[in-house]
Amino acid sequence: MPQTKFVSTKTSIMNFEILCQQINRDPTHLLEFIKAEMDVEGNFGSEGNVLLQGRHKGPMINGLYKKYVEQYVRCLGCKSIKTEITKDASTRLLNLKCKTCDATRTCQNIKKGFHAIRRGERRAQRQK
Repeated sequence: MPQTKFVSTKTSIMNFEILCQQINRDPTHLLEFIKAEMDVEGNFGSEGNVLLQGRHKGPMINGLYKKYVEQYVRCLGCKSIKTEITKDASTRLLNLKCKTCDATRTCQNIKKGFHAIRRGERRAQRQK
């Protein structure tokens, strides 16, 4: 599970690189998923951690990690996490292939969801 720590106005996921190695995924893919789901900015820090804008509690990040594992890692047939993800060049879809039972399925590309307009953004729009 992700270990979080507050660093001034940012949230740090301390064991991010280890989490990506455990599920055999590219760290940039997991980071893009978290950024899109939380609608925050974030980048890689030093020593295998990630810094996210704002203060976010651990259970919220744990929930997002579990959601990522269910959508992009776990096989639906045998429930194994020994899978690999590839991108099909012709259809531009993500394909998830299980190494245990050889099942395949397609996954959705990461896309930004609902974006709530914050107070600062409303003020900037009024001043235009």
